[in-house]
Amino acid sequence: RQDRGGTEGWAIDARSNTAPTVYQTAANIDASLPTNLKTNAYAFARATFDWLNEHVPYDTNAPNIARGGEQCLVAGMGDCDEQSNAFMSIMRVKGIPTWYVFGALADPEFNEWEGHAWAYIMLPMSEEWCENNDVILNDCYVEGAVDVVNRKWLVHTPTAYIDWIEPHSTGGQVTDGYYY
Repeated sequence: RQDRGGTEGWAIDARSNTAPTVYQTAANIDASLPTNLKTNAYAFARATFDWLNEHVPYDTNAPNIARGGEQCLVAGMGDCDEQSNAFMSIMRVKGIPTWYVFGALADPEFNEWEGHAWAYIMLPMSEEWCENNDVILNDCYVEGAVDVVNRKWLVHTPTAYIDWIEPHSTGGQVTDGYYY
C-alpha cells in the first residue's frame, strides 16, 4: 500500500476513520455470513468477491490515477486497479493478507495484450489439515489470484503475465509510460 498524498491518501485502506465505506462494507459482508463461517477467511474473501461482482461494475471512464478502495466503493464502480484496491481494503479489515499485482493480459494467441491489475490472497489451511500433513502452521496457506473485473476466483490463466518487477519511479513515470 502506498500513500499517494493529497486528499486521496492510501489506495488500500481499512481504517474506519479514513475508509468508513470500506469498513462498513466489510461489516455488512461479515454480517451476511452464517455464524459458523464468521472466522473463515475463505468464506469472507469469497463473499467479498461475489459482493463486488454484484455491486461494483466496471468503469470504462475510470480516472488515470486509480482510486483507492474507499473511493471505488463510494463511486460504486471501478476499473481493474480500483476494484482490486477495494477487494484488498476489505480484506485488510479482517486481517487477511493480500497484495496488488500489476501485469498484462494477452489474447490466447499472445498477439495482443493490455495492462491489468488484480490481487493475490493468502488463505490459511485448517489447523487439522496442517497438523495431519506435518506442515508448520505459520506456513500452511494457499496463495491464489483474485481478479474481480474478470470474475476469476483463485484462478491464474496462462494469458495473465506477471513475470517482471518494475523499478521504482518518482511520480509514476515508469507506470505511466507502460500504460501509454
